[in-house]
Amino acid sequence: MNIKNNILLLTLTLVSALSVMSAQAATSIKSVSQVFSEDNPTLPMNVNADSWYNLTMGFLGWTHTSKWGFVKLQKGKPVTIQVTTTTSGLHPALSVWYRVDKKTTGETAWYMSDHFYSQFKDIYESDAKDTDTPDGKKLGKFQMNFVANGFDRDGMGDVLPASYDQSPLIRLQDGVVGKVSVTFLPKESGVYQFVVGAINPGPGLSTSMMTNYPVTTTVIFPH
Repeated sequence: MNIKNNILLLTLTLVSALSVMSAQAATSIKSVSQVFSEDNPTLPMNVNADSWYNLTMGFLGWTHTSKWGFVKLQKGKPVTIQVTTTTSGLHPALSVWYRVDKKTTGETAWYMSDHFYSQFKDIYESDAKDTDTPDGKKLGKFQMNFVANGFDRDGMGDVLPASYDQSPLIRLQDGVVGKVSVTFLPKESGVYQFVVGAINPGPGLSTSMMTNYPVTTTVIFPH
């Protein structure tokens, strides 16, 4: 094979590789998701003790040990999402996004962009592909605009370890250990997606991915 043919082959290989890379990975969250409504505002969940903020995973949240909620909201009416637990040392936390991709297939909503997530960033995938299935089914575009986050800061001591002290993470103290409430004003009507997990577990709690602890999640709708 001459040099010209070698260059052509290399070019075709690179183009093929770029085509594959343009389709972003996505992982299913359907089995760990629930739909909230005014008729069904409170649901039980089970979360890992450091699922929302894991020190061994780049300080990100872990998609599959967290739980996910979906709720339709109206623009301009304040909403509160509250998570509580009776497990000593468990500090619940949550993040909320607005699903911009209203025109895409409803199936896309049951996916996240990766096995990990940022607690405070927008999420955008231009050409998502299901990496959990052998055929790599195409999902298309989905977009999630970050709205709010918060974690239960109560009972963690006077000084928080530096690893947890990041300004984009909203530390909430209401004097009640094991409870976090995040209130926000929807800027658009539509579907909002939120993740529920935990952060900085107290002594005695397991962080094994196989161990989960119960929390109760409530969406408080405006009246």
